[in-house]
Amino acid sequence: MGALNLLKKFSVAHKGKKSLRRFGKMVVSLQLPLLLFFGGVVAADYEVVGEISEAANLMPLKIGVHPITGNVYVADVAKGTLKVFNSQSYALIAEIPLNAEEASAVAFDEDRNFTYVAGVKNGKPKLWVLDENNGIAREIELSDEFSKVYDVAYNPTSDKIYVSSWGAEKLFVVDGNSYRVISLNTGNCRGIAVDSLRNKVYVSVLRSAEENIVLIIDGGSDAIVGEVALPRNSIPAGVDVDSLTGKVYVVLQRNASVAVVSGDRLEKIISLGVGETYEIGTQKIWTAVNIPECRKAYALHFDLGSLYVINTETDVVERVVNVGSTALGLGVGEGKIFVGYSSSGKIDVLSAPQSCGDRTPDLATNPPDSVNDLGMCHLVSSTLRDRSGNPLSNIRLYFEVYSLATLVNYIKGNVVTDGEGKAIFAYTGLKEGRDLIHVFADVNNNGRFDSGEPGFKVYKNWQKDSDRDGIPDSEEGLSDRDADGVPNYLDKDADNDGILDIYEGSTDIDNDGVPNYLDLDSDGDGILDSEEAWRTS
Repeated sequence: MGALNLLKKFSVAHKGKKSLRRFGKMVVSLQLPLLLFFGGVVAADYEVVGEISEAANLMPLKIGVHPITGNVYVADVAKGTLKVFNSQSYALIAEIPLNAEEASAVAFDEDRNFTYVAGVKNGKPKLWVLDENNGIAREIELSDEFSKVYDVAYNPTSDKIYVSSWGAEKLFVVDGNSYRVISLNTGNCRGIAVDSLRNKVYVSVLRSAEENIVLIIDGGSDAIVGEVALPRNSIPAGVDVDSLTGKVYVVLQRNASVAVVSGDRLEKIISLGVGETYEIGTQKIWTAVNIPECRKAYALHFDLGSLYVINTETDVVERVVNVGSTALGLGVGEGKIFVGYSSSGKIDVLSAPQSCGDRTPDLATNPPDSVNDLGMCHLVSSTLRDRSGNPLSNIRLYFEVYSLATLVNYIKGNVVTDGEGKAIFAYTGLKEGRDLIHVFADVNNNGRFDSGEPGFKVYKNWQKDSDRDGIPDSEEGLSDRDADGVPNYLDKDADNDGILDIYEGSTDIDNDGVPNYLDLDSDGDGILDSEEAWRTS
Protein backbone atom coordinates (compact mmCIF):
# COMPACT_ATOMS: atom_id res chain seq x y z
CA MET A 1 0.00 0.00 0.00
CA GLY A 2 1.09 3.58 -0.61
CA ALA A 3 2.01 5.97 2.18
CA LEU A 4 -1.09 8.08 1.68
CA ASN A 5 -3.46 5.13 2.06
CA LEU A 6 -1.96 3.17 4.91
CA LEU A 7 -1.36 5.84 7.52
CA LYS A 8 -3.81 6.38 10.32
CA LYS A 9 -2.13 6.66 13.66
CA PHE A 10 1.32 7.52 14.92
CA SER A 11 1.55 7.71 18.70
CA VAL A 12 4.34 8.86 20.96
CA ALA A 13 4.67 7.76 24.58
CA HIS A 14 7.10 9.41 26.98
CA LYS A 15 8.74 6.99 29.38
CA GLY A 16 10.91 8.22 32.22
CA LYS A 17 11.02 7.97 35.98
CA LYS A 18 9.28 11.28 36.63
CA SER A 19 6.98 11.32 33.63
CA LEU A 20 5.56 7.95 34.62
CA ARG A 21 5.26 8.79 38.32
CA ARG A 22 3.75 12.26 37.95
CA PHE A 23 1.61 11.98 34.89
CA GLY A 24 1.11 8.28 34.32
CA LYS A 25 1.91 6.74 30.96
CA MET A 26 1.49 9.56 28.45
CA VAL A 27 0.39 8.49 24.99
CA VAL A 28 -0.68 10.90 22.28
CA SER A 29 -2.20 9.61 19.06
CA LEU A 30 -3.19 11.21 15.79
CA GLN A 31 -6.87 10.41 15.45
CA LEU A 32 -9.17 10.34 12.46
CA PRO A 33 -10.72 13.77 11.98
CA LEU A 34 -13.98 14.68 13.66
CA LEU A 35 -16.68 15.97 11.36
CA LEU A 36 -18.28 19.33 12.04
CA PHE A 37 -21.99 18.94 12.79
CA PHE A 38 -24.41 21.78 12.17
CA GLY A 39 -28.17 21.57 12.55
CA GLY A 40 -28.02 17.82 13.09
CA VAL A 41 -26.20 17.07 9.82
CA VAL A 42 -22.59 17.01 8.77
CA ALA A 43 -21.64 20.39 7.32
CA ALA A 44 -20.31 20.41 3.80
CA ASP A 45 -16.84 21.79 3.12
CA TYR A 46 -16.74 25.59 3.47
CA GLU A 47 -20.40 25.84 4.42
CA VAL A 48 -21.34 28.79 6.64
CA VAL A 49 -22.12 27.24 10.05
CA GLY A 50 -22.16 30.33 12.26
CA GLU A 51 -21.77 34.07 12.51
CA ILE A 52 -20.02 36.44 14.90
CA SER A 53 -21.89 39.74 14.96
CA GLU A 54 -20.44 43.18 15.66
CA ALA A 55 -16.93 41.79 15.73
CA ALA A 56 -15.08 44.97 14.80
CA ASN A 57 -15.84 48.45 13.51
CA LEU A 58 -12.85 47.99 11.23
CA MET A 59 -11.80 44.40 10.59
CA PRO A 60 -8.15 43.45 11.20
CA LEU A 61 -6.30 41.37 8.62
CA LYS A 62 -5.88 38.41 10.96
CA ILE A 63 -8.46 36.82 13.25
CA GLY A 64 -6.94 35.03 16.23
CA VAL A 65 -8.12 31.66 17.49
CA HIS A 66 -6.86 30.84 20.99
CA PRO A 67 -4.87 27.57 20.90
CA ILE A 68 -6.19 26.43 24.30
CA THR A 69 -9.77 27.67 24.57
CA GLY A 70 -10.62 27.96 20.88
CA ASN A 71 -12.14 31.38 21.62
CA VAL A 72 -12.01 33.95 18.82
CA TYR A 73 -9.95 37.13 19.35
CA VAL A 74 -10.58 40.15 17.14
CA ALA A 75 -8.73 43.45 17.28
CA ASP A 76 -11.19 46.27 16.67
CA VAL A 77 -8.91 48.56 14.71
CA ALA A 78 -11.15 51.62 14.87
CA LYS A 79 -12.08 51.40 18.57
CA GLY A 80 -8.63 50.34 19.76
CA THR A 81 -10.02 47.40 21.75
CA LEU A 82 -9.70 43.63 21.72
CA LYS A 83 -12.89 41.55 21.58
CA VAL A 84 -13.16 37.93 22.67
CA PHE A 85 -15.95 35.62 21.48
CA ASN A 86 -16.95 32.19 22.77
CA SER A 87 -15.77 29.33 20.58
CA GLN A 88 -19.19 27.63 20.52
CA SER A 89 -21.92 30.25 20.94
CA TYR A 90 -19.89 33.07 19.33
CA ALA A 91 -21.25 35.41 22.00
CA LEU A 92 -19.09 38.34 23.11
CA ILE A 93 -17.47 37.34 26.43
CA ALA A 94 -14.96 40.16 26.87
CA GLU A 95 -13.91 43.49 25.42
CA ILE A 96 -10.54 44.72 26.62
CA PRO A 97 -10.02 48.50 26.34
CA LEU A 98 -6.44 49.30 25.39
CA ASN A 99 -6.91 53.08 25.35
CA ALA A 100 -5.29 53.03 21.94
CA GLU A 101 -5.97 54.66 18.60
CA GLU A 102 -5.63 51.31 16.84
CA ALA A 103 -5.48 47.65 17.78
CA SER A 104 -4.03 45.86 14.77
CA ALA A 105 -3.20 42.21 15.40
CA VAL A 106 -3.05 39.45 18.01
CA ALA A 107 -0.77 36.47 18.71
CA PHE A 108 -0.68 33.79 21.40
CA ASP A 109 1.91 32.29 23.75
CA GLU A 110 0.44 28.86 24.50
CA ASP A 111 2.96 27.90 27.22
CA ARG A 112 2.28 30.94 29.40
CA ASN A 113 -1.29 31.34 28.16
CA PHE A 114 -0.48 34.96 27.27
CA THR A 115 -2.02 36.99 24.48
CA TYR A 116 -0.04 39.65 22.65
CA VAL A 117 -1.84 42.58 21.04
CA ALA A 118 -0.06 45.06 18.79
CA GLY A 119 -1.36 48.52 17.99
CA VAL A 120 -0.80 52.25 18.14
CA LYS A 121 -1.17 54.60 21.12
CA ASN A 122 -0.39 58.30 20.95
CA GLY A 123 0.81 57.70 17.42
CA LYS A 124 3.51 55.24 18.54
CA PRO A 125 3.69 51.45 18.17
CA LYS A 126 2.74 49.49 21.30
CA LEU A 127 2.56 45.90 22.50
CA TRP A 128 0.13 44.80 25.19
CA VAL A 129 0.67 41.57 27.13
CA LEU A 130 -2.56 39.99 28.39
CA ASP A 131 -2.54 37.30 31.09
CA GLU A 132 -4.63 34.12 31.12
CA ASN A 133 -7.64 36.10 32.36
CA ASN A 134 -7.26 38.66 29.55
CA GLY A 135 -6.07 41.29 32.00
CA ILE A 136 -3.41 43.73 30.82
CA ALA A 137 -0.21 42.57 32.50
CA ARG A 138 2.14 44.93 30.69
CA GLU A 139 2.17 47.72 28.13
CA ILE A 140 5.36 48.08 26.12
CA GLU A 141 6.34 51.08 24.00
CA LEU A 142 8.21 49.70 21.02
CA SER A 143 9.54 52.99 19.66
CA ASP A 144 9.25 56.73 20.16
CA GLU A 145 8.80 57.13 16.39
CA PHE A 146 5.35 57.66 14.92
CA SER A 147 4.38 54.51 13.09
CA LYS A 148 1.55 52.20 12.10
CA VAL A 149 1.54 48.55 13.13
CA TYR A 150 0.65 45.78 10.70
CA ASP A 151 1.23 42.34 12.29
CA VAL A 152 2.43 40.51 15.40
CA ALA A 153 3.72 36.94 15.79
CA TYR A 154 5.18 34.82 18.59
CA ASN A 155 8.08 32.36 18.29
CA PRO A 156 7.93 29.69 21.06
CA THR A 157 11.35 28.33 20.15
CA SER A 158 13.25 31.55 20.88
CA ASP A 159 10.53 33.03 23.17
CA LYS A 160 10.30 36.26 21.20
CA ILE A 161 7.48 38.47 19.96
CA TYR A 162 7.75 40.19 16.58
CA VAL A 163 5.87 43.35 15.57
CA SER A 164 6.03 44.85 12.08
CA SER A 165 5.80 48.61 11.54
CA TRP A 166 4.86 50.86 8.66
CA GLY A 167 6.45 54.27 8.98
CA ALA A 168 9.26 53.48 11.38
CA GLU A 169 10.51 51.00 8.75
CA LYS A 170 11.51 48.54 11.44
CA LEU A 171 10.73 45.10 12.76
CA PHE A 172 10.52 45.14 16.55
CA VAL A 173 11.74 42.05 18.42
CA VAL A 174 10.63 41.71 22.06
CA ASP A 175 12.16 39.22 24.49
CA GLY A 176 9.37 37.14 26.06
CA ASN A 177 10.96 37.19 29.53
CA SER A 178 12.67 40.55 29.97
CA TYR A 179 10.51 42.41 27.42
CA ARG A 180 13.65 44.07 26.16
CA VAL A 181 13.00 45.58 22.71
CA ILE A 182 15.43 45.62 19.82
CA SER A 183 14.65 46.95 16.34
CA LEU A 184 15.84 45.69 12.99
CA ASN A 185 16.11 48.14 10.10
CA THR A 186 14.05 46.31 7.53
CA GLY A 187 12.09 48.92 5.60
CA ASN A 188 8.31 49.12 5.78
CA CYS A 189 7.33 45.62 6.85
CA ARG A 190 3.91 44.03 6.90
CA GLY A 191 3.18 40.33 7.39
CA ILE A 192 5.12 38.07 9.76
CA ALA A 193 5.27 34.28 9.85
CA VAL A 194 7.19 32.05 12.29
CA ASP A 195 8.54 28.59 11.53
CA SER A 196 9.17 27.43 15.10
CA LEU A 197 10.50 24.04 14.02
CA ARG A 198 13.35 25.60 12.04
CA ASN A 199 13.50 28.73 14.24
CA LYS A 200 13.11 31.08 11.28
CA VAL A 201 11.00 34.23 10.91
CA TYR A 202 9.70 35.51 7.57
CA VAL A 203 8.71 39.15 7.02
CA SER A 204 7.23 40.78 3.92
CA VAL A 205 8.88 44.13 3.21
CA LEU A 206 8.08 46.97 0.82
CA ARG A 207 11.26 49.03 0.56
CA SER A 208 10.06 50.89 -2.51
CA ALA A 209 7.75 50.39 -5.45
CA GLU A 210 10.62 48.67 -7.20
CA GLU A 211 11.94 46.62 -4.29
CA ASN A 212 9.63 44.07 -2.69
CA ILE A 213 11.20 41.28 -0.64
CA VAL A 214 10.77 38.60 1.98
CA LEU A 215 13.34 38.78 4.76
CA ILE A 216 14.45 35.59 6.51
CA ILE A 217 15.52 36.13 10.12
CA ASP A 218 17.25 33.66 12.43
CA GLY A 219 15.06 33.29 15.53
CA GLY A 220 18.04 32.80 17.83
CA SER A 221 20.46 35.52 16.79
CA ASP A 222 17.93 37.94 15.21
CA ALA A 223 20.29 38.19 12.25
CA ILE A 224 18.91 38.63 8.74
CA VAL A 225 20.09 35.42 7.06
CA GLY A 226 18.29 35.64 3.75
CA GLU A 227 16.43 37.91 1.35
CA VAL A 228 14.08 36.76 -1.40
CA ALA A 229 13.19 39.21 -4.17
CA LEU A 230 9.52 39.41 -5.15
CA PRO A 231 8.07 40.80 -8.39
CA ARG A 232 8.50 44.57 -8.78
CA ASN A 233 5.65 46.74 -7.59
CA SER A 234 3.77 43.70 -6.21
CA ILE A 235 3.19 45.11 -2.68
CA PRO A 236 3.61 42.06 -0.42
CA ALA A 237 1.15 41.81 2.46
CA GLY A 238 0.17 38.80 4.62
CA VAL A 239 2.61 35.94 5.14
CA ASP A 240 2.25 32.44 6.48
CA VAL A 241 4.51 29.39 6.63
CA ASP A 242 3.74 25.70 6.43
CA SER A 243 6.05 24.35 9.11
CA LEU A 244 5.74 20.82 7.74
CA THR A 245 7.34 21.64 4.40
CA GLY A 246 8.97 24.95 5.30
CA LYS A 247 7.30 26.66 2.34
CA VAL A 248 6.25 30.29 2.81
CA TYR A 249 3.15 31.82 1.23
CA VAL A 250 3.11 35.58 0.64
CA VAL A 251 0.09 37.53 -0.61
CA LEU A 252 1.01 40.02 -3.32
CA GLN A 253 -1.61 42.71 -2.99
CA ARG A 254 -1.28 44.58 -6.27
CA ASN A 255 -0.70 41.50 -8.42
CA ALA A 256 -3.59 39.59 -6.81
CA SER A 257 -1.37 36.56 -6.50
CA VAL A 258 0.46 34.42 -3.96
CA ALA A 259 4.22 33.98 -3.98
CA VAL A 260 5.60 30.63 -2.84
CA VAL A 261 9.03 30.85 -1.22
CA SER A 262 11.02 27.68 -0.56
CA GLY A 263 14.28 27.97 1.35
CA ASP A 264 15.87 31.19 0.11
CA ARG A 265 14.34 31.29 -3.38
CA LEU A 266 11.10 32.26 -5.05
CA GLU A 267 9.58 28.99 -6.22
CA LYS A 268 6.30 30.01 -7.82
CA ILE A 269 3.71 32.76 -8.33
CA ILE A 270 0.08 31.60 -8.02
CA SER A 271 -2.29 33.96 -9.85
CA LEU A 272 -5.66 34.62 -8.21
CA GLY A 273 -7.31 37.03 -10.63
CA VAL A 274 -8.10 40.74 -10.87
CA GLY A 275 -8.22 43.06 -7.87
CA GLU A 276 -6.41 43.16 -4.58
CA THR A 277 -5.69 40.30 -2.19
CA TYR A 278 -5.17 41.18 1.44
CA GLU A 279 -4.55 38.25 3.72
CA ILE A 280 -3.53 34.62 3.80
CA GLY A 281 -3.66 31.82 6.35
CA THR A 282 -2.20 28.31 6.27
CA GLN A 283 -3.93 25.48 8.11
CA LYS A 284 -1.64 24.80 11.03
CA ILE A 285 -2.36 21.13 11.13
CA TRP A 286 1.07 19.48 10.80
CA THR A 287 -0.02 16.99 13.39
CA ALA A 288 -2.45 15.59 10.78
CA VAL A 289 -0.12 15.31 7.79
CA ASN A 290 -1.10 11.69 7.22
CA ILE A 291 -4.33 13.04 5.68
CA PRO A 292 -2.89 14.59 2.50
CA GLU A 293 -5.96 16.60 1.51
CA CYS A 294 -5.38 18.76 4.60
CA ARG A 295 -2.39 20.39 2.94
CA LYS A 296 -4.05 23.68 2.12
CA ALA A 297 -3.45 27.42 2.24
CA TYR A 298 -6.11 30.09 1.99
CA ALA A 299 -6.13 33.57 0.51
CA LEU A 300 -8.92 36.17 0.58
CA HIS A 301 -9.84 38.34 -2.41
CA PHE A 302 -11.14 41.64 -1.05
CA ASP A 303 -12.84 42.91 -4.21
CA LEU A 304 -14.31 39.71 -5.60
CA GLY A 305 -15.37 38.17 -2.28
CA SER A 306 -13.54 34.92 -2.96
CA LEU A 307 -11.73 32.50 -0.69
CA TYR A 308 -9.01 30.74 -2.67
CA VAL A 309 -8.10 27.22 -1.58
CA ILE A 310 -4.51 26.37 -2.50
CA ASN A 311 -3.20 22.83 -2.49
CA THR A 312 0.21 23.13 -0.83
CA GLU A 313 1.46 19.88 -2.33
CA THR A 314 1.01 21.13 -5.88
CA ASP A 315 0.73 24.88 -5.14
CA VAL A 316 -2.27 25.32 -7.41
CA VAL A 317 -5.68 26.82 -6.69
CA GLU A 318 -7.97 23.83 -6.37
CA ARG A 319 -11.15 25.66 -5.41
CA VAL A 320 -12.67 29.13 -5.13
CA VAL A 321 -15.31 29.62 -2.43
CA ASN A 322 -17.74 32.53 -2.74
CA VAL A 323 -17.80 34.69 0.36
CA GLY A 324 -18.95 38.28 0.81
CA SER A 325 -17.24 41.25 -0.77
CA THR A 326 -14.89 43.31 1.44
CA ALA A 327 -13.73 40.05 3.03
CA LEU A 328 -10.60 41.17 4.82
CA GLY A 329 -9.91 39.21 8.02
CA LEU A 330 -8.93 35.55 8.00
CA GLY A 331 -8.34 32.97 10.72
CA VAL A 332 -8.31 29.20 11.13
CA GLY A 333 -9.22 27.13 14.18
CA GLU A 334 -10.58 23.77 15.25
CA GLY A 335 -12.20 22.59 12.04
CA LYS A 336 -13.36 26.11 11.19
CA ILE A 337 -12.34 28.98 8.96
CA PHE A 338 -13.20 32.53 10.03
CA VAL A 339 -13.82 35.17 7.37
CA GLY A 340 -14.34 38.76 8.53
CA TYR A 341 -15.80 41.68 6.58
CA SER A 342 -14.65 45.28 6.83
CA SER A 343 -18.00 46.72 5.71
CA SER A 344 -20.35 44.92 8.12
CA GLY A 345 -17.99 44.12 10.99
CA LYS A 346 -19.23 40.54 11.13
CA ILE A 347 -17.37 37.25 10.82
CA ASP A 348 -18.68 34.23 8.94
CA VAL A 349 -17.74 30.85 10.39
CA LEU A 350 -17.10 28.27 7.65
CA SER A 351 -16.61 24.54 8.08
CA ALA A 352 -13.13 23.40 7.13
CA PRO A 353 -12.83 20.36 4.85
CA GLN A 354 -14.00 17.26 6.70
CA SER A 355 -10.57 15.72 6.39
CA CYS A 356 -9.16 18.76 8.20
CA GLY A 357 -11.96 19.11 10.71
CA ASP A 358 -10.04 18.05 13.79
CA ARG A 359 -6.75 19.74 14.53
CA THR A 360 -5.00 17.30 16.84
CA PRO A 361 -3.56 19.14 19.88
CA ASP A 362 -0.04 20.52 19.46
CA LEU A 363 2.21 17.90 21.01
CA ALA A 364 4.52 20.59 22.35
CA THR A 365 2.02 21.23 25.13
CA ASN A 366 -0.23 18.20 25.15
CA PRO A 367 0.80 16.05 26.98
CA PRO A 368 2.36 18.32 29.61
CA ASP A 369 6.14 18.53 29.58
CA SER A 370 7.64 15.44 31.17
CA VAL A 371 10.61 15.91 33.49
CA ASN A 372 13.76 13.83 33.86
CA ASP A 373 16.89 14.06 35.99
CA LEU A 374 20.13 15.19 34.40
CA GLY A 375 22.23 12.19 33.47
CA MET A 376 19.26 9.83 33.41
CA CYS A 377 18.04 8.05 30.30
CA HIS A 378 14.87 9.19 28.56
CA LEU A 379 12.93 6.85 26.28
CA VAL A 380 10.62 7.94 23.47
CA SER A 381 8.39 5.01 22.53
CA SER A 382 6.57 5.35 19.21
CA THR A 383 3.97 3.19 17.53
CA LEU A 384 2.93 3.29 13.87
CA ARG A 385 -0.39 1.84 12.67
CA ASP A 386 -2.35 1.78 9.44
CA ARG A 387 -5.91 3.06 8.91
CA SER A 388 -7.35 -0.17 10.30
CA GLY A 389 -5.25 0.00 13.44
CA ASN A 390 -2.80 -2.69 12.36
CA PRO A 391 0.86 -2.19 13.33
CA LEU A 392 3.28 -1.24 10.56
CA SER A 393 6.64 -2.95 10.82
CA ASN A 394 9.96 -2.20 9.16
CA ILE A 395 9.27 1.55 8.86
CA ARG A 396 12.12 3.82 9.86
CA LEU A 397 11.33 6.49 12.47
CA TYR A 398 13.61 9.51 12.70
CA PHE A 399 14.23 11.34 15.99
CA GLU A 400 15.80 14.77 16.32
CA VAL A 401 16.50 16.51 19.64
CA TYR A 402 16.78 20.29 19.65
CA SER A 403 17.97 22.08 22.79
CA LEU A 404 16.01 25.26 23.53
CA ALA A 405 18.73 26.24 26.02
CA THR A 406 21.56 26.25 23.47
CA LEU A 407 19.42 26.56 20.30
CA VAL A 408 21.25 23.72 18.55
CA ASN A 409 20.33 20.27 17.27
CA TYR A 410 22.50 17.97 19.31
CA ILE A 411 21.11 14.46 18.89
CA LYS A 412 19.81 12.69 15.81
CA GLY A 413 18.94 9.06 15.28
CA ASN A 414 16.58 6.59 13.66
CA VAL A 415 14.99 3.29 14.62
CA VAL A 416 13.04 0.75 12.55
CA THR A 417 9.62 -0.34 13.85
CA ASP A 418 9.29 -3.94 15.02
CA GLY A 419 6.52 -6.45 14.38
CA GLU A 420 4.21 -4.51 16.71
CA GLY A 421 4.88 -1.25 14.90
CA LYS A 422 6.97 0.03 17.81
CA ALA A 423 10.33 1.77 17.97
CA ILE A 424 12.16 3.08 21.04
CA PHE A 425 14.68 5.90 20.99
CA ALA A 426 16.81 6.66 24.07
CA TYR A 427 18.96 9.64 24.95
CA THR A 428 20.45 11.27 28.04
CA GLY A 429 20.07 14.93 28.91
CA LEU A 430 23.34 16.71 29.62
CA LYS A 431 22.15 20.25 30.29
CA GLU A 432 19.33 21.69 32.37
CA GLY A 433 16.51 23.16 30.33
CA ARG A 434 13.94 22.24 27.74
CA ASP A 435 14.44 20.02 24.70
CA LEU A 436 12.21 19.85 21.64
CA ILE A 437 11.96 16.31 20.27
CA HIS A 438 10.83 15.96 16.65
CA VAL A 439 9.80 12.47 15.51
CA PHE A 440 8.58 11.43 12.06
CA ALA A 441 7.90 8.21 10.16
CA ASP A 442 9.80 7.92 6.87
CA VAL A 443 7.14 5.87 5.12
CA ASN A 444 8.50 6.37 1.59
CA ASN A 445 12.03 5.58 2.81
CA ASN A 446 13.77 8.58 1.28
CA GLY A 447 15.44 9.80 4.47
CA ARG A 448 13.54 13.07 4.81
CA PHE A 449 10.27 14.44 6.19
CA ASP A 450 7.75 14.72 3.36
CA SER A 451 4.18 15.93 3.08
CA GLY A 452 1.83 13.04 3.86
CA GLU A 453 4.14 11.51 6.47
CA PRO A 454 3.15 11.68 10.16
CA GLY A 455 5.33 13.61 12.58
CA PHE A 456 5.19 14.90 16.14
CA LYS A 457 6.79 17.51 18.34
CA VAL A 458 7.08 16.86 22.09
CA TYR A 459 9.08 18.50 24.86
CA LYS A 460 11.38 17.11 27.56
CA ASN A 461 12.46 19.12 30.61
CA TRP A 462 15.79 18.21 32.20
CA GLN A 463 16.25 19.25 35.83
CA LYS A 464 18.73 18.37 38.55
CA ASP A 465 17.38 16.10 41.31
CA SER A 466 20.17 15.32 43.75
CA ASP A 467 18.18 13.05 46.11
CA ARG A 468 16.35 11.27 43.28
CA ASP A 469 12.96 11.82 44.90
CA GLY A 470 11.27 13.01 41.73
CA ILE A 471 11.20 16.67 42.82
CA PRO A 472 13.74 19.03 41.19
CA ASP A 473 16.37 20.70 43.38
CA SER A 474 15.16 24.08 42.19
CA GLU A 475 11.73 23.34 43.68
CA GLU A 476 12.90 21.81 46.98
CA GLY A 477 15.48 24.51 47.69
CA LEU A 478 18.10 24.89 50.43
CA SER A 479 15.75 25.14 53.42
CA ASP A 480 15.57 22.33 55.99
CA ARG A 481 11.91 21.54 56.76
CA ASP A 482 12.55 18.96 59.51
CA ALA A 483 15.65 20.70 60.95
CA ASP A 484 17.74 17.54 60.70
CA GLY A 485 20.71 19.30 59.19
CA VAL A 486 20.00 18.02 55.68
CA PRO A 487 18.57 20.57 53.18
CA ASN A 488 15.35 19.59 51.46
CA TYR A 489 17.00 19.05 48.08
CA LEU A 490 19.18 16.29 49.63
CA ASP A 491 16.61 14.94 52.10
CA LYS A 492 14.60 11.93 50.91
CA ASP A 493 11.99 12.61 53.64
CA ALA A 494 12.02 16.39 53.96
CA ASP A 495 9.22 16.63 56.56
CA ASN A 496 10.36 13.51 58.50
CA ASP A 497 6.87 12.01 58.57
CA GLY A 498 8.06 8.53 57.69
CA ILE A 499 6.82 8.73 54.09
CA LEU A 500 9.48 9.26 51.46
CA ASP A 501 9.14 12.37 49.29
CA ILE A 502 9.14 10.22 46.16
CA TYR A 503 5.78 8.80 47.29
CA GLU A 504 4.31 12.04 48.62
CA GLY A 505 5.18 14.13 45.57
CA SER A 506 4.95 17.87 45.09
CA THR A 507 1.19 18.18 44.61
CA ASP A 508 -0.96 19.85 47.28
CA ILE A 509 -3.90 17.58 48.07
CA ASP A 510 -5.52 19.80 50.71
CA ASN A 511 -4.84 23.04 48.82
CA ASP A 512 -3.27 24.71 51.83
CA GLY A 513 -0.31 26.07 49.90
CA VAL A 514 2.12 23.47 51.29
CA PRO A 515 3.20 20.66 48.93
CA ASN A 516 2.60 17.13 50.20
CA TYR A 517 6.27 16.34 50.74
CA LEU A 518 6.51 19.26 53.22
CA ASP A 519 3.02 18.92 54.74
CA LEU A 520 2.76 16.98 58.01
CA ASP A 521 -0.97 16.53 57.36
CA SER A 522 -1.13 16.47 53.58
CA ASP A 523 -4.85 15.67 53.30
CA GLY A 524 -5.90 18.14 56.03
CA ASP A 525 -7.99 15.58 57.94
CA GLY A 526 -6.49 16.35 61.36
CA ILE A 527 -4.46 13.14 61.48
CA LEU A 528 -0.72 13.46 60.92
CA ASP A 529 0.71 11.63 57.92
CA SER A 530 3.20 9.93 60.23
CA GLU A 531 0.28 8.28 62.01
CA GLU A 532 -1.84 7.58 58.94
CA ALA A 533 1.04 5.94 57.14
CA TRP A 534 0.88 2.95 59.48
CA ARG A 535 -2.88 2.65 59.92
CA THR A 536 -4.54 -0.34 58.29
CA SER A 537 -8.17 0.71 58.92
